[in-house]
Amino acid sequence: NYGSAQIAVPYKYTIDEVINVTIIINDSIITVYANDTIALTARIYEMVNNKFSFYGNNTSATIENIKFYE
Repeated sequence: NYGSAQIAVPYKYTIDEVINVTIIINDSIITVYANDTIALTARIYEMVNNKFSFYGNNTSATIENIKFYE
């Protein structure tokens, strides 16, 4: 259990829709872009060695092609 959601954006998706997500972490700021139309930004203190997660309510998802850059 990772706790309750701190940020949520309603999004109507279709079955089998591919959502391209870009995540940029700069010090304590995380920005998430979804399909270049939705942007979420949050400050996460002590980001190093901490975990974060993604989940969907009442749905399932497959996450593919994860790439990390430094």
